[in-house]
Amino acid sequence: MSTIYPFWNVFFVKNRQQIFNFNIIIFNFYWSVTNIIYFYKVYITSLIAFHLIESEDSNFTIFYKSLKNSFCAFGSISFAGLLIAIIETLRFIVNDERDENDRERKSNAFKRILLCITSILLSIMQNFIKMANEITLPYIAIHGTGYVKSMKNSFELLQKGDIKPFTGTIVINFMLFFMFMITSVCCVIVSILLMDKISEKILNVLIISAIPLLFYFIWTIVFSASYLSIIYLFADRPLLFKEIDKKLYDNLQCLRSL
Repeated sequence: MSTIYPFWNVFFVKNRQQIFNFNIIIFNFYWSVTNIIYFYKVYITSLIAFHLIESEDSNFTIFYKSLKNSFCAFGSISFAGLLIAIIETLRFIVNDERDENDRERKSNAFKRILLCITSILLSIMQNFIKMANEITLPYIAIHGTGYVKSMKNSFELLQKGDIKPFTGTIVINFMLFFMFMITSVCCVIVSILLMDKISEKILNVLIISAIPLLFYFIWTIVFSASYLSIIYLFADRPLLFKEIDKKLYDNLQCLRSL
């Protein structure tokens, strides 16, 4: 995204109104994409929860309830996406200002230091908000509470040790990334061997590499949301898992005791 501004400067006159309009476009883009991702996470969490709690319902009923639950949580989803969009847009503006300041021969040292500190602080805030959203959104999907209350309750569960969201998600993401790398390398090798022209090879490699990346991104959301849904439900209704699957109940008990 940092290369968009130089492209903008070459083809358009850079005045305040155009900069403002462009920043609004960037903000809307970040907000829309983040809302879609978070909505998908809440839907997957709801789907797993309804499947475990109301296992006797039909697949269509579980699908309908999960979708309805996700739309009911859309206000909290939008607020979580709004926080990320604001931070992302501010980082975009600061990084562009840093690039423009570096290109100037007589750059202000104090300004460069200030922009660097601001960029670091925004990056820290972004990582914290993303982490908070990761553990808050599943709580919203399961309990239906507001964003602030869900964040407070989820952090309380985290402090008590009732849930350990990061251990499982790190392992899941590592395994999926490893599978993604192996698949991507195999696809790239096959595409190079099958194509003759260099230009066609490059295009084919890019397309083939994008497909595993897309699946990696989708499955990362699915597995992490499913895992968080299970551990939140287990913290709230441990006996439910004992009735459903004794082995799964024992494994979750071992995970809690780690």
